[in-house]
Amino acid sequence: MKDIINIEDHADAFDWAYAIWYWLSHNHEGQTSDKYAALSMSDTYNMNNIPDIDFEDTEFSNEEYFNCTEYYHQINEDNWENIYNEFCSYMDNDWDNKE
Repeated sequence: MKDIINIEDHADAFDWAYAIWYWLSHNHEGQTSDKYAALSMSDTYNMNNIPDIDFEDTEFSNEEYFNCTEYYHQINEDNWENIYNEFCSYMDNDWDNKE
């Protein structure tokens, strides 16, 4: 399955990275789960200084992470793996071609 997510630029990639990483950290089933293993994306893609984001903030008091919050709520048990794989594909194949 392709095009579950549509990353347009580096800023969008950061929003998806945070959304995916937080969703995985909130929903993994322990150290032997595939979701826990996928958290290694923080090392693979050198994710440093991951911001503290309140994904339950319905007032969107921090507009800087509005897209990230929206993306986080799009991820679920049925699509997380495809979204994760698309993100990794973007990072591996398209990052250098975008600005």
